[in-house]
Amino acid sequence: MPRKQFVLTIIVIAAVLVAIALLLVSLDLKKNPHPVETMKPLHGPCLEKDEYADYPFWPETHVPKETPVVVSVRSKTTNEARMNFSIPDVEPRIGEPPEIRPCAVYAMRFFNYDPKKIFQSDGYKVELWKYDYSVASASVLLMGEVRPNLDKAYYNYTFRVGPAEEYLAVIRGYLGSSDYALVLLSLKAGIDTTVSFSEIAGELTGSSGSLDLDAWTHDGHYFWGRIFDGADVLAFFRVNPILERANVSMFQKTLRVA
Repeated sequence: MPRKQFVLTIIVIAAVLVAIALLLVSLDLKKNPHPVETMKPLHGPCLEKDEYADYPFWPETHVPKETPVVVSVRSKTTNEARMNFSIPDVEPRIGEPPEIRPCAVYAMRFFNYDPKKIFQSDGYKVELWKYDYSVASASVLLMGEVRPNLDKAYYNYTFRVGPAEEYLAVIRGYLGSSDYALVLLSLKAGIDTTVSFSEIAGELTGSSGSLDLDAWTHDGHYFWGRIFDGADVLAFFRVNPILERANVSMFQKTLRVA
């Protein structure tokens, strides 16, 4: 076979093989137009016993130093980062700092927020999000939004997550509104507990104070809060989310809340 004819034959065979390969790819894309690549998560959903998580914050206030907030999972032995992930739409100047728990980081996210505006435009939303350590994320609670004919904060922009991540403490409404209350929302398909301001402040005659969140006890059985009026703390209270009972204790300088 002449050399020229041999070369042409090779070229024809190669072209046929390429055409067949392209046809097979085309048929596969028609069956599965959005192929999903299965990847093993870099980390499990919870921290290991020899790990802790942190993010850069100002020690005085725990306010994040930067946004997006970069969370690092570190070795307790060496303090070296084993993995990092970021949480966008966090506004360090407003809202509560993110809270780190054994199986997730909880952070308030501000969507379509314009810091130059006092009153936000349609599409603005504030949501509490949960990020576990496999970086799976989901919205936990809509806290406020602006849309046509509606500008509403459903909850104060503060929260406390229990140590076992079973309950979320938030404040609904505002002083003077009929729905003003402490709400302990169940994060694990339990029963929500709502305690009205009048029920909490029943022992404080003539009080016009406001609710504030303090902390959960280490075992998660009680949540502590306070009633304040300006710079004055009028009383502490505690709520058991299971018993649905509020106990108000008058302000004591020696009272420990956790």
